[in-house]
Amino acid sequence: MKRAFSPVVEPVRPENRLRVTQGRFSSAIALLLMTLFALPLVIDPRIFLSFDDTYLVPRLYWLYGAVLPASLLVLFNWTTRWHGLRPWGIVLLGMLGWLTLGAVAHGGNWAQWWGNPDRADGVLMHVLYGLLAVAGWRWATQDSGWQFKLTLAVLLGGGLTALTSVLQQLHLMGVPNGNALTGVSATPFGGTLGNRGYMGGAMALMLPLGLWGLGQFKDLPRLLPWAIGANVLMAWALLGSNTRGAWLAGAGAVAMWWWLSRRQRPRGWKVSLLGGLALFATTAYAFSFSQSSTSNVREFGRGDAGITGSSGRKVLWNSALIGIQQKPLLGWGAGGLYRVMNTRSPEVLFQESGLQGQRISGFLNKRPEQAPLIQFRYPGGRPQFMPLNINKVHNEYLDYALTYGLPAAVLFVGLLMAGMWQSAWAAPGICGALVGYALYLMTWPDVIRFAPIAWFILGIALAQRCSPSDLHPPPHQHHQP
Repeated sequence: MKRAFSPVVEPVRPENRLRVTQGRFSSAIALLLMTLFALPLVIDPRIFLSFDDTYLVPRLYWLYGAVLPASLLVLFNWTTRWHGLRPWGIVLLGMLGWLTLGAVAHGGNWAQWWGNPDRADGVLMHVLYGLLAVAGWRWATQDSGWQFKLTLAVLLGGGLTALTSVLQQLHLMGVPNGNALTGVSATPFGGTLGNRGYMGGAMALMLPLGLWGLGQFKDLPRLLPWAIGANVLMAWALLGSNTRGAWLAGAGAVAMWWWLSRRQRPRGWKVSLLGGLALFATTAYAFSFSQSSTSNVREFGRGDAGITGSSGRKVLWNSALIGIQQKPLLGWGAGGLYRVMNTRSPEVLFQESGLQGQRISGFLNKRPEQAPLIQFRYPGGRPQFMPLNINKVHNEYLDYALTYGLPAAVLFVGLLMAGMWQSAWAAPGICGALVGYALYLMTWPDVIRFAPIAWFILGIALAQRCSPSDLHPPPHQHHQP
Protein backbone atom coordinates (compact mmCIF):
# COMPACT_ATOMS: atom_id res chain seq x y z
CA MET A 1 0.00 0.00 0.00
CA LYS A 2 1.29 3.45 -0.96
CA ARG A 3 2.38 5.60 1.92
CA ALA A 4 1.00 9.11 2.23
CA PHE A 5 3.47 11.94 2.59
CA SER A 6 3.01 15.13 4.52
CA PRO A 7 4.36 18.53 3.49
CA VAL A 8 5.30 19.11 7.14
CA VAL A 9 8.76 18.12 8.30
CA GLU A 10 8.41 15.68 11.13
CA PRO A 11 11.02 15.99 13.88
CA VAL A 12 13.81 13.47 13.83
CA ARG A 13 13.33 11.42 16.96
CA PRO A 14 16.39 10.38 18.97
CA GLU A 15 16.14 6.78 17.87
CA ASN A 16 16.04 7.87 14.21
CA ARG A 17 19.07 10.10 14.58
CA LEU A 18 21.09 7.05 15.52
CA ARG A 19 19.74 5.06 12.60
CA VAL A 20 21.46 6.84 9.72
CA THR A 21 23.68 5.59 6.93
CA GLN A 22 27.14 7.08 7.48
CA GLY A 23 28.84 5.28 4.63
CA ARG A 24 32.56 4.72 4.25
CA PHE A 25 33.68 8.05 5.71
CA SER A 26 31.95 8.85 8.97
CA SER A 27 32.78 12.58 8.80
CA ALA A 28 32.09 13.15 5.10
CA ILE A 29 28.69 14.80 5.56
CA ALA A 30 29.78 16.91 8.51
CA LEU A 31 32.84 18.09 6.59
CA LEU A 32 30.82 19.09 3.53
CA LEU A 33 28.16 20.91 5.55
CA MET A 34 30.78 22.73 7.59
CA THR A 35 32.84 23.88 4.61
CA LEU A 36 29.81 24.77 2.49
CA PHE A 37 27.83 26.79 5.03
CA ALA A 38 30.99 28.49 6.28
CA LEU A 39 31.59 29.80 2.75
CA PRO A 40 29.63 33.08 3.27
CA LEU A 41 31.84 33.85 6.28
CA VAL A 42 35.19 33.35 4.54
CA ILE A 43 36.98 36.67 3.97
CA ASP A 44 40.47 38.13 4.34
CA PRO A 45 39.96 41.20 6.56
CA ARG A 46 43.31 42.80 5.74
CA ILE A 47 43.67 46.02 3.73
CA PHE A 48 44.00 45.62 -0.05
CA LEU A 49 43.64 47.84 -3.09
CA SER A 50 40.95 45.53 -4.48
CA PHE A 51 37.73 44.33 -2.89
CA ASP A 52 38.28 41.00 -4.62
CA ASP A 53 41.30 40.23 -2.44
CA THR A 54 38.98 40.41 0.56
CA TYR A 55 35.79 38.78 -0.71
CA LEU A 56 36.66 36.68 -3.78
CA VAL A 57 40.18 35.23 -3.57
CA PRO A 58 39.80 33.62 -0.10
CA ARG A 59 36.59 31.93 -1.23
CA LEU A 60 38.27 30.52 -4.32
CA TYR A 61 40.90 28.85 -2.15
CA TRP A 62 38.12 27.64 0.17
CA LEU A 63 35.95 26.26 -2.63
CA TYR A 64 38.67 24.39 -4.51
CA GLY A 65 40.71 23.46 -1.45
CA ALA A 66 37.97 22.46 1.01
CA VAL A 67 34.48 22.27 -0.53
CA LEU A 68 35.56 20.34 -3.62
CA PRO A 69 37.34 17.52 -1.72
CA ALA A 70 34.46 17.32 0.77
CA SER A 71 31.92 16.97 -2.04
CA LEU A 72 33.97 14.20 -3.65
CA LEU A 73 34.05 12.35 -0.32
CA VAL A 74 30.25 12.48 -0.19
CA LEU A 75 29.91 11.29 -3.78
CA PHE A 76 31.92 8.15 -3.04
CA ASN A 77 30.70 7.65 0.51
CA TRP A 78 28.17 4.91 -0.33
CA THR A 79 28.41 1.78 -2.42
CA THR A 80 24.72 1.45 -3.31
CA ARG A 81 23.56 1.96 -6.89
CA TRP A 82 22.64 5.42 -8.12
CA HIS A 83 18.92 4.94 -8.74
CA GLY A 84 16.97 7.97 -9.95
CA LEU A 85 19.90 10.09 -11.14
CA ARG A 86 19.35 9.62 -14.85
CA PRO A 87 16.48 12.05 -15.73
CA TRP A 88 17.85 15.23 -14.23
CA GLY A 89 21.46 14.06 -14.40
CA ILE A 90 21.17 14.07 -18.18
CA VAL A 91 19.92 17.67 -18.06
CA LEU A 92 22.81 18.66 -15.81
CA LEU A 93 25.36 16.95 -18.04
CA GLY A 94 23.73 18.57 -21.05
CA MET A 95 24.10 21.99 -19.49
CA LEU A 96 27.75 21.44 -18.52
CA GLY A 97 28.42 20.00 -21.96
CA TRP A 98 26.92 23.04 -23.65
CA LEU A 99 29.00 25.37 -21.49
CA THR A 100 32.10 23.39 -22.44
CA LEU A 101 31.18 23.52 -26.13
CA GLY A 102 30.75 27.28 -25.89
CA ALA A 103 34.13 27.70 -24.19
CA VAL A 104 35.84 25.70 -26.95
CA ALA A 105 33.95 27.55 -29.68
CA HIS A 106 35.12 30.90 -28.32
CA GLY A 107 38.78 30.01 -28.38
CA GLY A 108 39.18 27.76 -25.37
CA ASN A 109 41.44 30.28 -23.63
CA TRP A 110 41.73 30.53 -19.87
CA ALA A 111 39.15 33.33 -19.65
CA GLN A 112 36.48 31.02 -21.10
CA TRP A 113 37.15 28.34 -18.48
CA TRP A 114 37.70 30.65 -15.51
CA GLY A 115 35.16 33.37 -16.33
CA ASN A 116 35.53 37.07 -15.66
CA PRO A 117 38.54 37.65 -13.36
CA ASP A 118 36.45 39.38 -10.70
CA ARG A 119 33.75 36.67 -10.78
CA ALA A 120 35.54 33.35 -11.44
CA ASP A 121 32.19 31.82 -12.41
CA GLY A 122 33.15 30.15 -15.66
CA VAL A 123 32.94 26.54 -16.79
CA LEU A 124 35.24 25.25 -14.04
CA MET A 125 33.08 26.75 -11.31
CA HIS A 126 29.98 25.27 -12.92
CA VAL A 127 31.58 21.84 -12.81
CA LEU A 128 31.92 22.35 -9.05
CA TYR A 129 28.28 23.47 -8.92
CA GLY A 130 27.29 20.26 -10.68
CA LEU A 131 29.32 18.12 -8.27
CA LEU A 132 27.63 19.84 -5.33
CA ALA A 133 24.19 19.20 -6.83
CA VAL A 134 24.98 15.50 -7.27
CA ALA A 135 26.45 15.36 -3.75
CA GLY A 136 23.25 16.86 -2.34
CA TRP A 137 21.15 14.35 -4.26
CA ARG A 138 23.34 11.43 -3.17
CA TRP A 139 23.22 12.45 0.48
CA ALA A 140 19.45 12.94 0.55
CA THR A 141 18.86 9.53 -1.01
CA GLN A 142 21.18 7.67 1.39
CA ASP A 143 20.96 9.37 4.79
CA SER A 144 17.64 9.22 6.65
CA GLY A 145 18.76 12.02 8.96
CA TRP A 146 19.56 14.58 6.27
CA GLN A 147 16.74 16.99 7.23
CA PHE A 148 17.92 17.51 10.79
CA LYS A 149 21.57 17.89 9.76
CA LEU A 150 20.69 20.35 7.01
CA THR A 151 18.59 22.37 9.42
CA LEU A 152 21.46 22.66 11.90
CA ALA A 153 23.84 23.76 9.13
CA VAL A 154 21.41 26.36 7.79
CA LEU A 155 20.59 27.82 11.20
CA LEU A 156 24.22 27.97 12.30
CA GLY A 157 25.75 29.16 9.04
CA GLY A 158 22.87 31.42 8.06
CA GLY A 159 22.53 32.88 11.54
CA LEU A 160 26.23 33.76 11.80
CA THR A 161 26.24 35.26 8.31
CA ALA A 162 23.16 37.33 9.12
CA LEU A 163 24.77 38.50 12.34
CA THR A 164 27.51 40.28 10.38
CA SER A 165 24.85 42.31 8.55
CA VAL A 166 22.97 43.03 11.77
CA LEU A 167 26.14 44.33 13.42
CA GLN A 168 26.59 46.71 10.50
CA GLN A 169 22.97 47.86 10.77
CA LEU A 170 23.64 48.64 14.42
CA HIS A 171 26.83 50.49 13.42
CA LEU A 172 28.88 48.10 15.54
CA MET A 173 30.87 46.74 12.61
CA GLY A 174 32.37 48.43 9.58
CA VAL A 175 32.75 47.22 6.02
CA PRO A 176 35.85 45.00 5.76
CA ASN A 177 38.33 46.67 3.39
CA GLY A 178 35.59 49.16 2.57
CA ASN A 179 37.96 51.76 1.10
CA ALA A 180 39.35 49.57 -1.68
CA LEU A 181 39.60 51.08 -5.15
CA THR A 182 38.91 48.24 -7.59
CA GLY A 183 36.90 45.03 -7.90
CA VAL A 184 33.28 44.26 -7.02
CA SER A 185 32.58 46.96 -4.45
CA ALA A 186 31.41 46.25 -0.91
CA THR A 187 28.53 48.13 0.71
CA PRO A 188 27.16 48.58 4.22
CA PHE A 189 24.83 45.81 5.45
CA GLY A 190 26.54 43.27 3.18
CA GLY A 191 28.40 41.74 6.12
CA THR A 192 30.96 39.15 5.12
CA LEU A 193 29.23 38.75 1.76
CA GLY A 194 30.36 42.27 0.88
CA ASN A 195 27.39 43.63 -1.04
CA ARG A 196 24.03 44.09 0.66
CA GLY A 197 22.30 42.66 -2.41
CA TYR A 198 24.29 39.45 -2.01
CA MET A 199 23.38 39.35 1.68
CA GLY A 200 19.69 39.71 0.81
CA GLY A 201 19.93 36.93 -1.75
CA ALA A 202 21.63 34.54 0.66
CA MET A 203 18.97 35.20 3.30
CA ALA A 204 16.16 34.73 0.76
CA LEU A 205 17.68 31.31 0.05
CA MET A 206 18.19 30.21 3.66
CA LEU A 207 15.28 31.79 5.57
CA PRO A 208 12.58 29.39 4.24
CA LEU A 209 14.88 26.49 5.07
CA GLY A 210 15.24 27.79 8.61
CA LEU A 211 11.49 28.27 9.05
CA TRP A 212 10.76 24.82 7.65
CA GLY A 213 13.40 23.29 9.92
CA LEU A 214 11.73 24.55 13.09
CA GLY A 215 9.61 21.41 12.95
CA GLN A 216 12.75 19.39 13.66
CA PHE A 217 12.88 20.80 17.20
CA LYS A 218 9.46 19.61 18.35
CA ASP A 219 11.10 17.02 20.61
CA LEU A 220 14.01 19.32 21.48
CA PRO A 221 12.38 22.26 23.32
CA ARG A 222 15.68 23.48 24.75
CA LEU A 223 17.07 24.10 21.27
CA LEU A 224 13.94 25.71 19.83
CA PRO A 225 14.67 29.25 21.16
CA TRP A 226 18.10 29.14 19.55
CA ALA A 227 16.57 28.04 16.25
CA ILE A 228 14.03 30.86 16.43
CA GLY A 229 16.82 33.31 17.22
CA ALA A 230 18.75 32.28 14.11
CA ASN A 231 15.64 32.78 11.98
CA VAL A 232 15.08 36.21 13.54
CA LEU A 233 18.62 37.20 12.55
CA MET A 234 18.11 35.96 8.98
CA ALA A 235 14.81 37.83 8.62
CA TRP A 236 16.45 40.96 10.06
CA ALA A 237 19.39 40.73 7.64
CA LEU A 238 17.07 40.13 4.68
CA LEU A 239 15.01 43.22 5.44
CA GLY A 240 18.11 45.23 6.30
CA SER A 241 19.58 44.60 2.87
CA ASN A 242 17.33 47.41 1.61
CA THR A 243 17.35 45.76 -1.80
CA ARG A 244 14.16 45.44 -3.83
CA GLY A 245 15.22 42.30 -5.68
CA ALA A 246 16.16 40.54 -2.45
CA TRP A 247 12.93 41.66 -0.78
CA LEU A 248 10.90 40.26 -3.68
CA ALA A 249 12.86 37.01 -3.56
CA GLY A 250 12.48 36.68 0.21
CA ALA A 251 8.75 37.42 0.08
CA GLY A 252 8.24 34.84 -2.67
CA ALA A 253 10.32 32.24 -0.84
CA VAL A 254 8.50 32.63 2.48
CA ALA A 255 5.11 32.80 0.76
CA MET A 256 5.76 29.54 -1.10
CA TRP A 257 6.86 27.76 2.08
CA TRP A 258 3.85 29.19 3.96
CA TRP A 259 1.37 28.02 1.32
CA LEU A 260 2.84 24.54 0.90
CA SER A 261 2.89 24.09 4.70
CA ARG A 262 -0.70 25.28 5.11
CA ARG A 263 -1.89 22.08 6.80
CA GLN A 264 0.48 22.51 9.71
CA ARG A 265 3.27 24.97 10.35
CA PRO A 266 5.95 24.53 12.99
CA ARG A 267 5.92 26.36 16.26
CA GLY A 268 7.89 29.60 16.28
CA TRP A 269 7.56 30.69 12.66
CA LYS A 270 5.47 33.77 13.46
CA VAL A 271 7.88 34.87 16.18
CA SER A 272 10.77 34.45 13.74
CA LEU A 273 9.27 36.68 11.06
CA LEU A 274 7.65 39.27 13.32
CA GLY A 275 10.77 39.45 15.49
CA GLY A 276 12.97 40.13 12.47
CA LEU A 277 10.53 42.74 11.17
CA ALA A 278 10.29 44.52 14.52
CA LEU A 279 14.06 44.66 14.99
CA PHE A 280 14.62 45.91 11.46
CA ALA A 281 11.95 48.59 11.86
CA THR A 282 13.47 49.68 15.16
CA THR A 283 16.99 50.02 13.81
CA ALA A 284 15.77 51.65 10.60
CA TYR A 285 13.91 54.29 12.61
CA ALA A 286 16.76 54.76 15.07
CA PHE A 287 19.27 55.53 12.33
CA SER A 288 16.92 57.15 9.79
CA PHE A 289 17.92 60.64 10.92
CA SER A 290 21.63 59.86 11.01
CA GLN A 291 23.88 61.89 8.74
CA SER A 292 26.03 58.82 8.24
CA SER A 293 26.22 57.31 4.80
CA THR A 294 25.31 53.98 6.39
CA SER A 295 21.78 54.95 7.35
CA ASN A 296 19.37 52.03 7.23
CA VAL A 297 16.72 53.89 5.22
CA ARG A 298 17.15 54.09 1.49
CA GLU A 299 15.48 57.01 -0.26
CA PHE A 300 13.21 55.12 -2.63
CA GLY A 301 11.35 57.06 -5.29
CA ARG A 302 14.21 59.21 -6.60
CA GLY A 303 15.53 58.78 -10.11
CA ASP A 304 16.69 55.46 -11.49
CA ALA A 305 17.27 54.19 -7.94
CA GLY A 306 13.60 54.73 -7.14
CA ILE A 307 11.15 51.98 -6.35
CA THR A 308 10.24 51.61 -10.06
CA GLY A 309 13.71 52.30 -11.43
CA SER A 310 16.20 49.75 -12.73
CA SER A 311 19.21 50.99 -10.72
CA GLY A 312 21.30 51.16 -13.87
CA ARG A 313 20.28 47.70 -15.10
CA LYS A 314 18.44 48.95 -18.19
CA VAL A 315 21.63 49.32 -20.20
CA LEU A 316 22.72 45.81 -19.14
CA TRP A 317 19.40 44.15 -19.97
CA ASN A 318 19.01 45.88 -23.35
CA SER A 319 22.58 45.06 -24.32
CA ALA A 320 22.04 41.42 -23.35
CA LEU A 321 18.87 41.15 -25.42
CA ILE A 322 20.64 42.60 -28.45
CA GLY A 323 23.56 40.21 -28.01
CA ILE A 324 21.27 37.19 -27.64
CA GLN A 325 19.48 38.07 -30.87
CA GLN A 326 22.80 38.25 -32.69
CA LYS A 327 24.28 34.99 -31.31
CA PRO A 328 21.46 32.86 -29.87
CA LEU A 329 23.11 29.44 -30.12
CA LEU A 330 26.52 29.62 -28.43
CA GLY A 331 26.46 33.17 -27.12
CA TRP A 332 29.40 35.54 -26.89
CA GLY A 333 31.55 33.71 -24.36
CA ALA A 334 33.10 35.13 -21.21
CA GLY A 335 33.22 38.92 -21.27
CA GLY A 336 30.47 39.01 -23.87
CA LEU A 337 28.58 41.86 -22.22
CA TYR A 338 31.47 44.27 -22.75
CA ARG A 339 31.84 43.23 -26.39
CA VAL A 340 28.15 43.75 -27.06
CA MET A 341 28.06 47.17 -25.39
CA ASN A 342 31.10 48.27 -27.42
CA THR A 343 29.13 47.58 -30.63
CA ARG A 344 26.32 49.92 -29.59
CA SER A 345 26.03 53.67 -29.91
CA PRO A 346 27.67 55.51 -27.00
CA GLU A 347 24.80 58.01 -27.04
CA VAL A 348 22.27 55.20 -26.48
CA LEU A 349 24.37 53.62 -23.73
CA PHE A 350 24.69 57.00 -22.04
CA GLN A 351 20.94 57.57 -22.17
CA GLU A 352 20.10 54.06 -20.94
CA SER A 353 22.44 54.64 -18.01
CA GLY A 354 20.08 57.38 -16.84
CA LEU A 355 22.05 60.43 -18.02
CA GLN A 356 20.91 63.00 -20.57
CA GLY A 357 21.78 66.39 -21.98
CA GLN A 358 25.53 65.94 -22.41
CA ARG A 359 27.63 65.98 -25.58
CA ILE A 360 29.11 62.54 -26.24
CA SER A 361 32.57 62.25 -27.82
CA GLY A 362 32.67 58.44 -28.17
CA PHE A 363 34.50 55.45 -26.69
CA LEU A 364 37.98 55.82 -25.22
CA ASN A 365 38.69 52.16 -24.43
CA LYS A 366 41.11 50.61 -26.91
CA ARG A 367 39.80 47.02 -27.14
CA PRO A 368 36.25 45.61 -27.32
CA GLU A 369 37.04 43.25 -24.43
CA GLN A 370 37.50 46.22 -22.13
CA ALA A 371 34.76 47.98 -20.21
CA PRO A 372 33.21 50.74 -22.34
CA LEU A 373 34.64 54.14 -21.38
CA ILE A 374 32.53 56.99 -22.72
CA GLN A 375 33.84 60.53 -22.95
CA PHE A 376 31.28 63.30 -22.53
CA ARG A 377 31.19 67.00 -21.83
CA TYR A 378 28.75 69.17 -19.91
CA PRO A 379 27.84 72.42 -21.68
CA GLY A 380 30.74 74.79 -21.06
CA GLY A 381 32.64 72.22 -19.01
CA ARG A 382 35.74 70.08 -19.34
CA PRO A 383 35.67 66.53 -20.77
CA GLN A 384 34.62 63.82 -18.33
CA PHE A 385 34.50 60.04 -18.47
CA MET A 386 31.86 57.42 -17.65
CA PRO A 387 32.99 53.77 -17.39
CA LEU A 388 30.43 50.99 -17.80
CA ASN A 389 32.41 48.47 -15.78
CA ILE A 390 29.67 46.02 -14.71
CA ASN A 391 30.41 42.75 -16.49
CA LYS A 392 27.34 40.74 -15.41
CA VAL A 393 23.84 41.26 -16.81
CA HIS A 394 22.20 41.22 -13.35
CA ASN A 395 19.65 38.78 -14.70
CA GLU A 396 21.19 35.34 -14.59
CA TYR A 397 18.86 33.89 -17.21
CA LEU A 398 19.84 36.59 -19.71
CA ASP A 399 23.47 36.19 -18.66
CA TYR A 400 23.46 32.45 -19.41
CA ALA A 401 21.87 33.10 -22.80
CA LEU A 402 24.29 35.92 -23.63
CA THR A 403 27.42 34.07 -22.49
CA TYR A 404 26.66 30.45 -23.43
CA GLY A 405 23.58 30.61 -25.66
CA LEU A 406 19.86 30.10 -25.22
CA PRO A 407 20.13 26.29 -24.77
CA ALA A 408 22.22 26.79 -21.63
CA ALA A 409 19.64 29.17 -20.19
CA VAL A 410 16.79 26.77 -20.99
CA LEU A 411 18.60 23.84 -19.34
CA PHE A 412 19.32 25.93 -16.23
CA VAL A 413 15.68 26.96 -15.95
CA GLY A 414 14.69 23.32 -16.45
CA LEU A 415 16.84 22.23 -13.51
CA LEU A 416 15.33 24.91 -11.26
CA MET A 417 11.77 24.04 -12.27
CA ALA A 418 12.38 20.32 -11.76
CA GLY A 419 13.79 20.97 -8.30
CA MET A 420 10.79 23.10 -7.33
CA TRP A 421 8.32 20.49 -8.53
CA GLN A 422 10.10 17.53 -6.94
CA SER A 423 10.35 19.22 -3.54
CA ALA A 424 7.08 21.15 -3.45
CA TRP A 425 5.09 18.56 -1.53
CA ALA A 426 7.75 16.60 0.32
CA ALA A 427 10.04 19.47 1.36
CA PRO A 428 8.25 22.86 1.26
CA GLY A 429 11.19 24.73 2.74
CA ILE A 430 13.50 23.54 -0.01
CA CYS A 431 10.95 24.49 -2.66
CA GLY A 432 10.62 27.92 -1.05
CA ALA A 433 14.40 28.33 -1.08
CA LEU A 434 14.58 27.55 -4.80
CA VAL A 435 11.70 29.92 -5.55
CA GLY A 436 13.51 32.67 -3.66
CA TYR A 437 16.75 31.97 -5.50
CA ALA A 438 14.99 31.91 -8.88
CA LEU A 439 13.36 35.28 -8.17
CA TYR A 440 16.62 36.72 -6.93
CA LEU A 441 18.39 35.79 -10.16
CA MET A 442 15.95 37.96 -12.11
CA THR A 443 17.67 41.13 -10.88
CA TRP A 444 20.99 39.92 -9.47
CA PRO A 445 23.84 37.72 -10.73
CA ASP A 446 24.83 34.28 -9.58
CA VAL A 447 27.89 34.79 -7.34
CA ILE A 448 30.26 32.24 -5.86
CA ARG A 449 29.81 33.83 -2.42
CA PHE A 450 26.72 31.69 -1.79
CA ALA A 451 25.68 30.11 -5.12
CA PRO A 452 27.34 26.76 -4.20
CA ILE A 453 24.84 26.44 -1.35
CA ALA A 454 21.98 26.98 -3.79
CA TRP A 455 23.24 24.22 -6.11
CA PHE A 456 23.65 21.85 -3.17
CA ILE A 457 20.05 22.58 -2.14
CA LEU A 458 18.96 22.01 -5.75
CA GLY A 459 20.45 18.53 -5.64
CA ILE A 460 18.57 17.73 -2.42
CA ALA A 461 15.36 18.98 -4.06
CA LEU A 462 15.84 16.67 -7.02
CA ALA A 463 16.12 13.71 -4.64
CA GLN A 464 12.54 14.14 -3.42
CA ARG A 465 9.92 11.76 -4.73
CA CYS A 466 6.56 13.10 -3.61
CA SER A 467 3.63 14.23 -5.76
CA PRO A 468 0.44 16.17 -4.95
CA SER A 469 -1.60 12.95 -4.95
CA ASP A 470 0.46 11.72 -2.00
CA LEU A 471 -1.12 14.39 0.16
CA HIS A 472 -4.51 12.71 -0.10
CA PRO A 473 -4.56 9.09 1.11
CA PRO A 474 -6.98 6.64 -0.48
CA PRO A 475 -10.25 5.92 1.38
CA HIS A 476 -9.86 4.06 4.69
CA GLN A 477 -6.09 4.73 4.69
CA HIS A 478 -4.94 6.63 7.73
CA HIS A 479 -2.35 9.36 7.46
CA GLN A 480 1.01 8.14 8.70
CA PRO A 481 3.60 10.53 10.13
